[in-house]
Amino acid sequence: MKKRGFVLGFVAVISVVLLGASAAFGELRIANITTETGPYASIGVSNTEGVNILCNIINAQGGINGEKIVLIKDDHEGDAGKALILAKRMVYEEKVIAIIGATNTAGSMAVSRIANEAKIPQVQNAPRPSDAPVVPYTFQTCPPNETDGEALARFAIEKLKCKKLAIMHDTNAYGTTGADATKKVLEKMGFPPVAVEKYSRDDREMTASLLKIKNLGADGLIVWGTVNVPPLIAKEMKKLKIEIPYIGSIGVLNEKFMELAGDAAEGCYFTSVLNYGNPLPGEKTFFAEYAKIKKTPDLFAALGWDCLLLIAEGIKRSNSKDPTKIRDAMEGLKNFEGVTGIYNMSPTDHIGTNYTDVSIVKVVNGKWTSVPK
Repeated sequence: MKKRGFVLGFVAVISVVLLGASAAFGELRIANITTETGPYASIGVSNTEGVNILCNIINAQGGINGEKIVLIKDDHEGDAGKALILAKRMVYEEKVIAIIGATNTAGSMAVSRIANEAKIPQVQNAPRPSDAPVVPYTFQTCPPNETDGEALARFAIEKLKCKKLAIMHDTNAYGTTGADATKKVLEKMGFPPVAVEKYSRDDREMTASLLKIKNLGADGLIVWGTVNVPPLIAKEMKKLKIEIPYIGSIGVLNEKFMELAGDAAEGCYFTSVLNYGNPLPGEKTFFAEYAKIKKTPDLFAALGWDCLLLIAEGIKRSNSKDPTKIRDAMEGLKNFEGVTGIYNMSPTDHIGTNYTDVSIVKVVNGKWTSVPK
């Protein structure tokens, strides 16, 4: 369970970020390397929406230390090579002092290479591979796959009482490392998966894998992926009358899933860093801002929001535009409340959250609803 205790509410956090604003005028140039086209477009659009909303709030209240945030945005289309090129342009031509992005794991790792070479702080929306070492200038808001995998396994075994789980996963870096992480946790708990089936993001037919899972007697299915295929899996399960719990990873739940899955989404579970219907103190401002535009925010919007929040706090605490000083301030954050959890950074931990910050969401009557832990 998330334990916020007496940590300041989010409105107070924003106020802290803005303390010290003066009459001085200047720009805080921050890159947002995102995706608005390509296979991860729906994720990138949500990321950017969260970034933009928080940016507008901060600038409307005077900026940080008297200077306004200027976002320099570009689209890497989900391509790691293009993300690398954009990172170079952002650093060496646009002269940014921090970078948000990229949208997917491969793109983020490419940006990380440039950020660390140039000593510019970067906050990723996507999880790093499990074997990737902590590097000085890269942080992330998305829970690592090990964290999500533990939350998935514990919920399935301890709450749903599943004993014969199957896993389906995307062949990309996110899906593969996530499935591996979940498999290890299940094995440690004494319930190794009865099947681990892979798919590619271009697949449009899941019947063979699902029938195999059904014939093996699986009593629950964990799905690792992002867009397009996970909702098709839910639809085919309904069509084949495979009536076992569908439990999606953090990357599965977004508006695109609901749109593509239709009524097959009903009853599906997902890991989430947001508490829908019962927001915690640190989430209330975030949800309130989305209520103003009459939208239901998803994980990816929250990740984008927190990316900018961490950078903004680093700028405020360092009282500097020096990227190294900003980085140092971010690494020193303790009990800092964001939307996705409580951040406790250190030289060996640039994520700062753990599996207790992960919640469970269920689709009930077409709406995302938090499940009590």
